Amino acid sequence: MTDRDRNVLRESHDGRELKNAAISLAAGSSPEDHRLLLRYLSAADFLGRLDSPESYTRTYRDLRLGRVVQTLAENRCSSADEVLLGLIESADYQAHVLRMQLLLRALAAVRPSPPSAVAYWDRLSDPQSPIAGDVIEALVENQSEPALDLLERKFSDPAQDRENRILWMREFLLVRRNDEPLLSCCERMVTKSLPEDLKPELVDVLFDYKPGIWFMPELPPTPPARELAQENALKVLRRIGEYALQNVKLEVSQRRAVWRVVKEEGDTPKNDR
Repeated sequence: MTDRDRNVLRESHDGRELKNAAISLAAGSSPEDHRLLLRYLSAADFLGRLDSPESYTRTYRDLRLGRVVQTLAENRCSSADEVLLGLIESADYQAHVLRMQLLLRALAAVRPSPPSAVAYWDRLSDPQSPIAGDVIEALVENQSEPALDLLERKFSDPAQDRENRILWMREFLLVRRNDEPLLSCCERMVTKSLPEDLKPELVDVLFDYKPGIWFMPELPPTPPARELAQENALKVLRRIGEYALQNVKLEVSQRRAVWRVVKEEGDTPKNDR
């Protein structure tokens, strides 16, 4: 870090100048610079100089802070991760929900998820949380074992609103339904942990696509092309399909969608009726 950057961080009230200096530290590999950055990002005075009160009346995407936090997430060195994890414990940083949204999303880059990140996600996704959906999206992006364990718990929790859980399936699971780790988690949910009334909804998301029913007309999420899935992922999907045809109460249209995918992938379900 240059002396100029140090002076900017200490004294400047120019938000753009502060952002550029903080990004310079965030993008580096110096543990000393990252420790200094953590001290600044944990201080209400610095956060107030970086983004005006007016910025906090909009969304987290409007904060200069977001570019700094994203740079830390993109910097795959351990001291950058320590900054992100350190912000969990910063009372000043945690004093605004927009900063929480930035952090919980950035933590998706830290794999495997350490206990402090999982506990943070868990706390921010209780049934009354207005940002629970942000957490679910971060868990689906992370897909390490601790994150997927928490994802399964959230979908299986009867205290979570049923419609919210269906929305999360259609928005966040749909777009990653070719991913083997996520499919393995979905297999556990379909065969074991998910409430019976939600199993058909998850099967629908994994095997079908109904944009006209599931979404508003404007830019609905789209699933990845099935032919791009790896063979191991397709094996998990076939197992889910065979189990669902035998054990899940599916509507006729849902059964047809499952059968079509399983058949196309070369396996014939046993004793399908």
